[in-house]
Amino acid sequence: MSFEGEQRRQAILAAINEHPGLTFRALARATGIPTATLQGHRNILLRRGQAWLLRVEGRLLHFPGTRPACADVVRATWRDALPEGLRELITEALAAGRQADILHAREAPHSTTQHRLSMLARWGFIAPVGAWPIRYQRPQDEGLRAIAHSAWELAHA
Repeated sequence: MSFEGEQRRQAILAAINEHPGLTFRALARATGIPTATLQGHRNILLRRGQAWLLRVEGRLLHFPGTRPACADVVRATWRDALPEGLRELITEALAAGRQADILHAREAPHSTTQHRLSMLARWGFIAPVGAWPIRYQRPQDEGLRAIAHSAWELAHA
């Protein structure tokens, strides 16, 4: 084991701990390690059980530690990793209830807010009820249900 290799692996772990769910390219940007070098060091961390992957729509998302046995751990990690604006939108959706009230209260274009609400519903953070007017509630299923479906989009929302 080389000292330089261990330093790179520590940098990778630090980035994953700081930003759980990073894609491979985002991890390369965060660490400044070339992708070919990163892949080898990342694989060592995977074999050691210091990190784990979640494949979502062809993208690999990186998480620290060993794969959790409980889906709620993953949900909590993702909720903490959500950008502040999306965390606020979850709170607004659960408090206001009606989509129309949420759309009129936000400065973002209605289409952007509707898109973000649909992403949060797909990921299982909120659950739409009815057709029109659409209302939101806490999801009944607290499992891993839809978290992985498009989770990589969290970093780009």
